[in-house]
Amino acid sequence: MSPLLIKDNTFGKTKSKTVSLLHIQKNKAAYHKYFEQYASEKKIQNPSDNPTIAVRALRFRTTMIEIEQYLSNCDDAENWMDATEEPI
Repeated sequence: MSPLLIKDNTFGKTKSKTVSLLHIQKNKAAYHKYFEQYASEKKIQNPSDNPTIAVRALRFRTTMIEIEQYLSNCDDAENWMDATEEPI
């Protein structure tokens, strides 16, 4: 992305306007990034955005799946015990 130069009579004004346009472009990019986060309700869009947060999120999801499986196994065990105790 090359800076846009606005020609003026003096070099200082041209540089000043170029720097201002660069700041506007950076702010626009930051706004777009935060809007995407808000719209998708995700802090990161790609793992490369923040690898540390991506790893934590994957660990959290894995832990949640393991807990759900454990609870399901507990329910199955209770049902199995109830079913085997009835005939006795």
